[in-house]
Amino acid sequence: TKHYDPLLDLYLYRNCRFMLASGGGGRQASLFYGKDTIVTNWAPLHLSGYCFHEGDRFIAKHLYSKRQKRLLSLREQLSLLNEETDRWGFFNPKHFEVVENSPDEIKSAVVNYLDGKIQKDFDWCDTLQTAYSDLRQEKTRIRNEQLKKTFGYESEFEVYHHIRPKLDRDFLKNCWEYGPYLEEVTERFKRSRVDPG
Repeated sequence: TKHYDPLLDLYLYRNCRFMLASGGGGRQASLFYGKDTIVTNWAPLHLSGYCFHEGDRFIAKHLYSKRQKRLLSLREQLSLLNEETDRWGFFNPKHFEVVENSPDEIKSAVVNYLDGKIQKDFDWCDTLQTAYSDLRQEKTRIRNEQLKKTFGYESEFEVYHHIRPKLDRDFLKNCWEYGPYLEEVTERFKRSRVDPG
């Protein structure tokens, strides 16, 4: 708008309570200012939204398998990190299609973040969070070793290997394994691809 001013962006980045961002420039500002961030529509799963701070949360884009004709669970996606991704962690577009998070998923992530700030004993599903981080670290360790053998040097992403980021609780519960939730999202996605004409 005519009222836009880049200095106001900096003011908001510095003084906000938390940020809602994807992988764009806003995410870098939140890292600079040390603000809790809810990262949505994140694609390179091995980097987990660059969620370094204890208060950071993220949800990943869904991944549709063209072979299986359904969305993959988070566990399935992590299992394929080394076989089906390029050097930057993006899945092969010949075999997979990324699917944006729904408005309800984004809203749920924000509501849970705020509830977690109010309720100190908020259940973030620690057992599943640990399962996610353990599998992610196992797969990224293998990935980094393979890249080192192939290119003769460590991946520039090695620094992110040690982080244990938290996913939104509802997203993690719904998407860790393939079940009714992902079945429903799969069907909705398939319907959205049908040309009404």
